[in-house]
Amino acid sequence: MAGVSRGTRDMKRSISIFLWILMGACASGLAIGYFLHQANVDRERLSRNMSDAERQLQEIKFNSQKLAEEANRKIADASAEIAKTQALIKIYQEARELQKPDYRTLRYWKETISPSLGVAIKYPPIAFVDQTDPNIRLASRNASSGEDIWLTVQRYDPRQEHISLQGWNNATSVHFIAGDRLFTGWKILPSSYVLRVQSSATSTHLIIAHSNPQISDERLFDTLSTINFRP
Repeated sequence: MAGVSRGTRDMKRSISIFLWILMGACASGLAIGYFLHQANVDRERLSRNMSDAERQLQEIKFNSQKLAEEANRKIADASAEIAKTQALIKIYQEARELQKPDYRTLRYWKETISPSLGVAIKYPPIAFVDQTDPNIRLASRNASSGEDIWLTVQRYDPRQEHISLQGWNNATSVHFIAGDRLFTGWKILPSSYVLRVQSSATSTHLIIAHSNPQISDERLFDTLSTINFRP
């Protein structure tokens, strides 16, 4: 009986030890599982943070590129405006200022007005008005060829300007100032002119003119000097 009791005690002791070992293993397993779970959570969080940081970096690069392109465009636009202004200043410096005839001459001249063009112009007695609307056309009578339209004022039309210059190889650039307007364009030898009227660097009207035996170059310039552009 004493041997049985000792065996029973040993078995109980072994079972107790086994249970403690098992509980320790379970606790260790739970701890390891918890730490593995936390590690996965941390890894996922780090991965999201890295993705967010990469996306933000790409956005910064994209925005920086856009800012650089916008800055370059503004610099290019500013450079173009400066070049345009410098060219315009040079034209004004080279332009011939047209002086109106004196009062004694102008008192015999007539005036025609085109409300649709916003233009009034005086012309010498030897000339007459062929048309006032939509364009102003001044004419004179030539003994050999009859009526000669020597000055036309119309709204600026780049196509008409091109047509008027087409086929001419002996054109030279010319610039005139009349009042607050710049007349810039071409002289076609011997004595024809295709001129753009500019206000604040904007072309508003087109003048096509030429001298003839009745209307000299100087008389033509006198007429151009009297043009009054109305709002």
